[in-house]
Amino acid sequence: EAAVILSPDCLFDGSAKKGLWYRIQPQPNRELIIQTCGSCFDTAISIYSASCSSLECIISNDDVSEDCAADTCEDFSSLASRVSFCTSSSPTEYLILLNGFSGSSGDFTLTINQNTGSCTAPANQECSTAVEISSQTPPTTFSTDFASGGTMECGGVEEIDQHSIWYRVRGTGGSFSVSTCNPATTFSTALAVFEGTCASLSCHASSEEDFISCPQGFGTVEFCTEDNTDYYIFITGIFGESGSGIITVTESPTCEDNLKTCSNPIIIDVKEESDFFATPGTLEENLDALQIPVCDLSGLEGEYVDWYMWRGNGNILLLDTEGSDIDTIVSVFSGSCFDLQCVIWNNNHYCEPNEDICTSSRVSFCGAQGVDYFIAVGSVEDTGFYSLTAELNGACIQSGTCTGAITPVQSGTTYGDLNLLEPLFVELDVCGSIFVEEKNAWFVYRGNDRQVHVDTCGSCFDTYLVVFESIDQCDELRCLASNDNYEQPEQCGDYEFNIDTCESEFQSSTVSFCGGDDITYYLLVGG
Repeated sequence: EAAVILSPDCLFDGSAKKGLWYRIQPQPNRELIIQTCGSCFDTAISIYSASCSSLECIISNDDVSEDCAADTCEDFSSLASRVSFCTSSSPTEYLILLNGFSGSSGDFTLTINQNTGSCTAPANQECSTAVEISSQTPPTTFSTDFASGGTMECGGVEEIDQHSIWYRVRGTGGSFSVSTCNPATTFSTALAVFEGTCASLSCHASSEEDFISCPQGFGTVEFCTEDNTDYYIFITGIFGESGSGIITVTESPTCEDNLKTCSNPIIIDVKEESDFFATPGTLEENLDALQIPVCDLSGLEGEYVDWYMWRGNGNILLLDTEGSDIDTIVSVFSGSCFDLQCVIWNNNHYCEPNEDICTSSRVSFCGAQGVDYFIAVGSVEDTGFYSLTAELNGACIQSGTCTGAITPVQSGTTYGDLNLLEPLFVELDVCGSIFVEEKNAWFVYRGNDRQVHVDTCGSCFDTYLVVFESIDQCDELRCLASNDNYEQPEQCGDYEFNIDTCESEFQSSTVSFCGGDDITYYLLVGG
């Protein structure tokens, strides 16, 4: 049966569609470990204190940071859940909610263990109890083992198991460096710096493993400050690790511009269509060079790259380097600086149809709500002046269902991202030579006795296209046409202005059909 609706701070999708509740009153000051290893579906665990009428989130987890040992449901060993926390110093009853992520359900195993040794949660496991430190503070010992202070995300630094702690520094107008690089540090650390108040924090800088300035790879973050402004330092572990370590703060009286690294990027603050971001830059050797994964054939090297970051808000972001003196490349990544995932890239775009190629770059992509995107502006060979502009180009309007199909832009380009859609079974799962997968973007088109051409030129994955003729709306569809790969990839661009957004025309698809007058057609884009 459906569970109660709960706040998303302790439940990952904001509600529990099916769930079971348990009560437990463990001994005080003990580490409690609760896990679902051996379960046969994607589980999620949320732990609460107080009462059912006034729930207070303690800790939650979706997927374990380390796979469970092989068992009868080993396919789900990485999708089990595990939380550990230090119980209160006085007898306290806790409520355990076991449910399935995004509505999953099935057979489960719930295991609860309590360590015999005493434990004490760190006093600074919450932002509101952050410990104040400064460059005058001696190197300070810390531990995240028994922390359960909640989740945060900043520039790719994301807490998985909620083992995190907080410190606070007061800005002086100079540059600060906060480091956990010390032989006494026992786990892979990640650092994030926020400004604002604990009730309304905004990401200021972040850093994960740092093998450039720290041989052990422990986190170090550098950031500029404003005088008499508080900055909150968030320490956590990569992939859910926890442990102990040493934190050191150093300060420089002047604040040199040490931005434009992946760990400390310039923030593109574009939230509404009226917002416009423009910045001049000079591409030089980047001392914080990062090994950049191959994003198709970009050939971008980390030594000559400036980094920017934009937090997606459900809209399309248009990036352009028109007016640059050098031959630019723009690559967009999701994930984190430690694990960059290519989203889209462009080297040269067509200035106007049938004209010579420009040396500037242009990309458009859908930004999922709340996801951080890392934008690398670089060049294969050149250094020098470049210009980067960013603006919103409408909402990412797409639908993963036939009944919710949207009307595509006619005589133009529609942008979307299949990663943002949920899988959905398609009853008519074969059309021509195409086997229709469960994740598709649906569009609807009303014919007018004209020839219709549809293509996916500029897409960043191997697409397929399917056209259905509607017999009875979505209840009865007839396969009309389909295509996987463009037969003549060199022609990909006759209908698509910016053809080399991803320079992967050979993976694009195209169909042409005669759209009968007042007949409804459904178009599917899948991978």
